[in-house]
Amino acid sequence: CDMDDAFSSHPSPGPVELCVGDCSPNYRTKSQQVYTFVTPSFSKVRPGSGPASGGTRLTIFGRFLDAGSSVKAFVGEGGCEFIRRSEKEIVCVTSASLTGPGSAFITVNIDRAEISNIAQSYVYVEDPTITRVDPEWTIANGNTTLAVYGTGFLTIQEPRVRVKYKGAETSNTCS
Repeated sequence: CDMDDAFSSHPSPGPVELCVGDCSPNYRTKSQQVYTFVTPSFSKVRPGSGPASGGTRLTIFGRFLDAGSSVKAFVGEGGCEFIRRSEKEIVCVTSASLTGPGSAFITVNIDRAEISNIAQSYVYVEDPTITRVDPEWTIANGNTTLAVYGTGFLTIQEPRVRVKYKGAETSNTCS
């Protein structure tokens, strides 16, 4: 059953009434459980920045973030792919910035409620760049330590190196 807006700005907690027809006492039942309206909000976003190409796991911290049935998060105009949520946090993965590097506001939609906090934003930064790889070769059996040099690596949450050679591909997690 979809709930309509509450009739007052601060409705009191109470039982849920289920009516059949005209809601007279003969056709009405009340729950033992108390139902409460809450106001979701968020107060912190971590990390505060990530690559303009997206892919950053973003955590939005707040209160009552598990209220409602559906949740969508946005960073600027782009979506943030939903991963999970609890009462105090929402985790999502940023999409690519539609406007390149720069600041973007965070918006969370829980059912029909749109939640924002002008004090909290996310900054899309320039994507990392690779300037050099050392050594430039390795043996096919692997196990060679590879040093990668460049800029912007601190924005990468889970660095991986992928190598393609003559149709073969390998992907390795870096520490």
